[in-house]
Amino acid sequence: MLEETLFRGYILDELRRTMGIPLAVVTQAVLFGLIHWSQGPLAMISIAISGSLYGVARVSRVFGVGVAPLILAHSIFNLIMSGPFLASLPEAWPVAVSARCQELDALKSEPAEKAVPIIIEALGTDDDPVIVCAMTLLKRRYSAVAMPALRDAIESKKRSLVFGAIFAWGELGYPELIPRMRRIAENSSDRGLQACALARLTDHGDADWIRSLATTAPDERTRRMAWNALGEQPKE
Repeated sequence: MLEETLFRGYILDELRRTMGIPLAVVTQAVLFGLIHWSQGPLAMISIAISGSLYGVARVSRVFGVGVAPLILAHSIFNLIMSGPFLASLPEAWPVAVSARCQELDALKSEPAEKAVPIIIEALGTDDDPVIVCAMTLLKRRYSAVAMPALRDAIESKKRSLVFGAIFAWGELGYPELIPRMRRIAENSSDRGLQACALARLTDHGDADWIRSLATTAPDERTRRMAWNALGEQPKE
């Protein structure tokens, strides 16, 4: 979700403002490959190629789509590619996950007032599997009681925690937090958070409000980002 929102959403849209569409697609794909440097040269090349394909799908006049379909396509591709790895895992799945995920999973036996703050805090890490574990726990076990803690996380001064909380809200969809998500989507001081909030509000069917933002926002970049989140063109 973060990769598509950042690279095929914010970065690609910003590059298109200063260079031609083909060069913008190639540039964001190269950057996308470079952030996976730890996986080796061949992986970087293949990831850059996939990034270019996602970019073409994003900007094509014929097949142009919003970020949400690309998140789905990216997720399906990753699932297919991880098939051999998943098949090789032992049956005792908890043994195969990271130690941090096991620590989070162990919180299921703790009272919610103790477990939920720790799980919410884990959303602010830079470890993707840990973030997934935290969101899964919140959704499956603590969705009925996690709203206040998630609200506090969305209002946190820690940017990475706000990112994680926005994604978690996308899974949990508390209607009480929609006004806060809208405030982030309106805030042009942090374009990354703004794009992320717009994408999640779009996923939750808040298209009418985003369309209103796209026509009334005081700055042109916010208006353009809102139209992009909807996968629509500005109305003449």
